[in-house]
Amino acid sequence: MLSKTSKRLSFRIPLTLAITLAVFLGGQGLASAEPEAIPLFATTTGIDIICSQSNPCNLTTAVFLAADNQYVYVAGGTYTGTMDPMLTINKDVRLNGGWNGASSGPVVVDPIANPTVLDGEDARRVIEVREWATPIISGFSITRGYHTLRGGGIDIDNSPLVQILDNIFYDNHADTYGGGLYIDEGTIEIKRCRFEANEVVHGGGALMLANGVNATMVDNTFIGNTASYGSAFHSDRASINFYNNYVLNNLGATSTYAIMLSGTVGHEIIFYNNIIAGNVAGGIKVQSYTLKLYHNTFADNGYHGLSIQSDAHAVLTNNIFSGHDGSGDNSIYMSASGVIDSSSNNLFWNNTNDPYTGTNPVLGDPKFYGVYHILPNSAARNNGTSTFITSDIDHQARASGGVPDIGADETLPVYLPLVLK
Repeated sequence: MLSKTSKRLSFRIPLTLAITLAVFLGGQGLASAEPEAIPLFATTTGIDIICSQSNPCNLTTAVFLAADNQYVYVAGGTYTGTMDPMLTINKDVRLNGGWNGASSGPVVVDPIANPTVLDGEDARRVIEVREWATPIISGFSITRGYHTLRGGGIDIDNSPLVQILDNIFYDNHADTYGGGLYIDEGTIEIKRCRFEANEVVHGGGALMLANGVNATMVDNTFIGNTASYGSAFHSDRASINFYNNYVLNNLGATSTYAIMLSGTVGHEIIFYNNIIAGNVAGGIKVQSYTLKLYHNTFADNGYHGLSIQSDAHAVLTNNIFSGHDGSGDNSIYMSASGVIDSSSNNLFWNNTNDPYTGTNPVLGDPKFYGVYHILPNSAARNNGTSTFITSDIDHQARASGGVPDIGADETLPVYLPLVLK
C-alpha cells in the first residue's frame, strides 16, 4: 500500500497505444466506405496537395480534403498552427496518428514508436468537431491547447458519435469548463486515453460532459488534473457508463472532488471496476443522479471517499473504502436529502468515520500493493457478492476463487505445487 507521503506521486499506468496496422493500398486492411477510398497522408513537412503516401501533404490540407469515412494517416512529429482552432473537423473522417512516414510499402501505425503531437502552444484550441460530424480521432498527443471558454484540447458540439481512442491529453487549459475536452450534447466514446495535468478555472479539469451527453469511458487514466470542482471530470446531466478507469492524484481545493456528478433525479448512471485514489480532495460527489457503484476502490483521498447530496440516490455493492483518515473525513458522507437505496458487501478500513456500512460489511485490511491492487491475503478476497460484472479492471475474470473479490481488482488463483512421492 502506498504511504500517505507517496500517494501524491504521479503514477505511470501503461497506456495501450501500440496499434500496429499493416494496411496495403491494394485493398487489404481496415474497412472503409464503399468503394474504398484511398487513404490520405500527412507529415510535418508535407507540401503536396495529392496527400499520397509518397507525396504527403500538411495536416490541415489532409483533413480539409478528406471525405466521409476516409482514413487520414498522420506521421510522427510535432504539429503546430496559426489558426484557432488548429483543426476543424466537420466530416466523418478517420484520423490516425503514429504513422511511421514510410513513402512506400505497408502503412504502419504505431503511436508509441512514432509520437504524433498536436501542440496548441498555449495560444489556441487544438481540435473542434462541428456540423454533426462523427469522426474517429486516434493515436495523438494533444497538448497545450487553450481556449477562453471551454475545451482547450478538443471541443465537440452535438455529434451523433465521436470516438476518442488511444490519445494523450496533456497540459491543456480553458478558462471555464473542460480543460482537456468538452462535449455539449451528442454521444462520445473515450477509450484507452490518458488525461494528465489539464486545468480549468471552474468545472472539469480533464473533461466536461454537458447537456445530456451520452458517454462511455473505458480503460482511461485521469491523473494530476486541476479544477474548482470535478478535477478529473464534471458531468452535467450526462448519461454515463464509466468502467475500468484510474482516477489518481487529481488536484484542487479541499472541497474539490475528483469526479463531480450533477444530474437529474431518477437518472441512473453506472460506475464499476474503477480505482479512485490519492486525490487531493474527495473521490466522487453526486447530486440528483441515482449512482450505482460496483467493484470500485476508493482509497487515500484527501476528503470523503463518496459524497451523496441533493436528492441523489446510491446503490453500493462490492466497493472498498480505505484510508480516508483526515480530520472529519468519511468513507461515505450523505446529506439529509441523500438516499442509499442498498449497500452490501463493501469493505471499510482506516477511515476516520464509517457511518454507512450497510449489510454484510467487511471491516479489514485490503492489503494493497502497486496501484491499489490487492494481495492474496487481503480481507477483500472472496468476500464480495455476485453481480453482472464478469471481469476486473485488468480484464481478468471475476470470481476466480468461486466468490468475487471486493474492489476493482480480482486476485488470481493461488495454486499449490504438486509434490510427488
